[in-house]
Amino acid sequence: MPAHAEIVGEDKTYTATTDNTLASIGETYSIGFVALRAANPDVSPWAVEAGQEIILPGAVILPRGAPHQSIVINIGEMRLYDYTVSATKPKIYAIGIGREGLVTPTGVYHIGTKIKGPTWHPTPRMRAEDPTLPTVVPPGPDNPLGAYAMYLQGTQYRIHGTNKSWGVGRRASSGCIRMYPADIENLFKRATIQEQVQIIDEPIKMDVKDGAVYLEAHPDKDMADAYENDYAMDFDVPEGTMKMIMDGAGDLRGKLDWAKVRDVLLLRPGYPIKISS
Repeated sequence: MPAHAEIVGEDKTYTATTDNTLASIGETYSIGFVALRAANPDVSPWAVEAGQEIILPGAVILPRGAPHQSIVINIGEMRLYDYTVSATKPKIYAIGIGREGLVTPTGVYHIGTKIKGPTWHPTPRMRAEDPTLPTVVPPGPDNPLGAYAMYLQGTQYRIHGTNKSWGVGRRASSGCIRMYPADIENLFKRATIQEQVQIIDEPIKMDVKDGAVYLEAHPDKDMADAYENDYAMDFDVPEGTMKMIMDGAGDLRGKLDWAKVRDVLLLRPGYPIKISS
């Protein structure tokens, strides 16, 4: 891995039009729902006003927790990094992950099977929760797996599309990785059988660039749920975060602006913010 995590991409703004929602904007720009909520906490998610300026968080600190190769999934920020195209400028996609009690597992896996037009077999647990579910759902517009699915070898987990794009960028699946339809199609074409898939959980990242320290913090599980249910709550700073920031800043630690550090860790806007003077 590189000495520093590296920052790629750039943040942009979008001027909302009539009938926009954060979900529709997210699918257009491959940004997840919670990520847009975090970057635009004062915007009503389902009634975006025409003319509102929406922050599109496109600048990203590449995660340190896995080598910059093959496919890396960071559930802590609900993003997938496709390094098959480049080790320094990967394709970055929004993803949906497992909900409470059905979390997406971390670890190193490999793609075992790729299926275009997958068939969905609801599990006994799913059918117990919803007795109206059929035993089998064939390929087509009603299939929750969408048009493409890649199975992680030796597991029941998949990277797949969806027929409900609003579920991307949320903790809403049974543990599988959901992607927007256009994104999974692109990844499906590039990923190969036995491609390594490393899943990590790194919600807080930092980098030093051009003599400045940057911090990128994403909503934790409680905060993501709060955005889903539109309520407010207090959040904890993970143990070891301050040491990570101090160690990462190195010789620049004396220039850290701790008021900015506090704000980033509490608000979790989900894009890199300069925290040094």
